[in-house]
Amino acid sequence: MSIEPIFKFRFPFDDEHLLKEYKQVESLLEDYKDARYFEGSSNWLVTRDLEDLDVPYVKNMTMAIVKTYGIKGYVSPRFYFLQKKTILRNHIDLNTKCSINHVISGAESPVNYPDYGMYNYKTALLNTEKLHGVINKDSDRILFKISIFDESFEQVRAKLFDL
Repeated sequence: MSIEPIFKFRFPFDDEHLLKEYKQVESLLEDYKDARYFEGSSNWLVTRDLEDLDVPYVKNMTMAIVKTYGIKGYVSPRFYFLQKKTILRNHIDLNTKCSINHVISGAESPVNYPDYGMYNYKTALLNTEKLHGVINKDSDRILFKISIFDESFEQVRAKLFDL
């Protein structure tokens, strides 16, 4: 039997700080592009390269996650925005083996894994190598994501515990 593609856990993220830093970089949001699924989607936006911007809370939380759980290799923090009442089509993340996602707003919209089911979460490790998407409901969804490129979902899941 295969394991679920999501692992929920608690980590002391401060949504107020995350939202403040999101607002600082909101003007840098750009259409998410991945030629396999999206030509450019104006309802699904991303701010990449946060490590190069003045977002100390994001940097501290990313470092805290990496150190606390012993995550190895390259990681990249990002903000994502999904417009209310829109769909993020099913996809597999490009080059990302798994990610730690923290929903800042819009948590009432679950992530859908067609082969597994729908999952509501606030903070979770997601297997981004499995097909997944979101049918967003009545509020904009703002997500803080730490993309993990060098360790699998199973490797990171084995290290996680609640704080």
